[in-house]
Amino acid sequence: MDTASAFIGLGSNQGDRLAKLSEAVYLLGTTPGIGILSLSSAYESAPQKMPHGSRDFLNAVAKIETVISPADLLATCLGIERIMGRDRSWVVQDRPIDLDLLYYEGAAMRTPELVLPHPRAHTRTFVLIPWIEIAPHVSLYGATIADWLKMLPPEEYVRCELSGKIPDYDSIA
Repeated sequence: MDTASAFIGLGSNQGDRLAKLSEAVYLLGTTPGIGILSLSSAYESAPQKMPHGSRDFLNAVAKIETVISPADLLATCLGIERIMGRDRSWVVQDRPIDLDLLYYEGAAMRTPELVLPHPRAHTRTFVLIPWIEIAPHVSLYGATIADWLKMLPPEEYVRCELSGKIPDYDSIA
């Protein structure tokens, strides 16, 4: 299979959120067939449509290079979530890690398990801002990531503040 680039959104609002992001990047990068090309900083944002009292999220976006198919990449992401303690039995809940396949080069698909590009990525400040940091000119649904952020209506704009660099996993493990 040919090599493709893809973007994965990462989020955490449980435990040591920065360490969780670092661990997820490490697990992605040590998966055969996946290489991390770039990683945004971590950004803090308020939880959206979550139970009252939920902690703020740290979010980031990773650009990867892969030979894994989109479906297998999704399965890899879900497997990493399980390893890290994510329980998907409830859709809206706090989570130690959330990995969303946002974009896969050359793939436009809609299956019960996977929609590419991600159907809501262009409406989420906490996805767009970190994504802009590493790839502002990626085209998504006919506009660039940077343009989508400019087009967000004020009522959809969610606070998303720079939190800092995600440390290497080896330095925190």
